[in-house]
Amino acid sequence: MQRDRWSAKRSTHKMKRLIPILFVAAAFVGCSKRSVDMGSGAMEPTIPRGSKCIVDFHAYTSTAPGRFDIVVFRPPQDRNVLFCFRIVGLPGETIQITQEAVVIDGKKLTLPNNLLYIPRPSGGSQTKLSPSQYFLLGDNTSNARDSRYFGPVERSEILGKVIEIEP
Repeated sequence: MQRDRWSAKRSTHKMKRLIPILFVAAAFVGCSKRSVDMGSGAMEPTIPRGSKCIVDFHAYTSTAPGRFDIVVFRPPQDRNVLFCFRIVGLPGETIQITQEAVVIDGKKLTLPNNLLYIPRPSGGSQTKLSPSQYFLLGDNTSNARDSRYFGPVERSEILGKVIEIEP
């Protein structure tokens, strides 16, 4: 009987120690996905103005961002806001924006159908990405102040991947 009480106390003690760990784990998992409001028309029609983007902030912990992923990042000109744009150029590539196309390492890139490409006003410039940089475009390039204007984005500034869009 003494042994049963001791076992019960020991089990209760183990459970009490486990509860905070479970709470922290649940909070961590719950915080990996959050919604971000899309305030501009830079990603229309893919992400309409006023939509909410569900973002997985742990999407790139074990994999690298990929071409055409829509990502949330902090732009170089204002670290206090979040932007959503599409990855077009990957680390180490040379990006050229011409009047007709996006050219990567000398080859015309076939863009997704929903990317409304309008060339950069100055046209023709090349950008060589470092091993940690990405080139991002808004799907509505006529309304997007993207890498054509502020340059490449460092990997460390990419915070997560858009996994769902809510109207």
